[in-house]
Amino acid sequence: MSAGPTSVGTGATVVVTYPVRQDQAIEAIYVFAHEVVGNLMNTVINDNTTPAEKRTGVFDQYAAHGLVVGGHLLLQKIAPELADGYARYYLAIANAPATGDLSARLATAFPLPQNFRNAFVRQLEIVLGGI
Repeated sequence: MSAGPTSVGTGATVVVTYPVRQDQAIEAIYVFAHEVVGNLMNTVINDNTTPAEKRTGVFDQYAAHGLVVGGHLLLQKIAPELADGYARYYLAIANAPATGDLSARLATAFPLPQNFRNAFVRQLEIVLGGI
């Protein structure tokens, strides 16, 4: 797959995969959801980590997991019919099983403290409430 920039909002650029085949087109939406939550999730993680955690690299690990989790939470809110496919896509990337409760599998493969999830959902509701 190749990537191409997409302009959104106030001049922000989000790079998504460009599908090689038609049956991969949905993957661009998955990657878009993953990328578009970055600023919001990073703010949540920054607000909930200590300076010591930032120095030890915990912030970076949370940020990477947070993008995957945040994209899933976003899709659950705005396009729930896409959430399971999103989970399968990222579980496949992580070489994790994509069976059973996909939300639970995603939470196991991409662990993020519950207070981060809760704070992200609260902020997401504020953002989406303005739309």
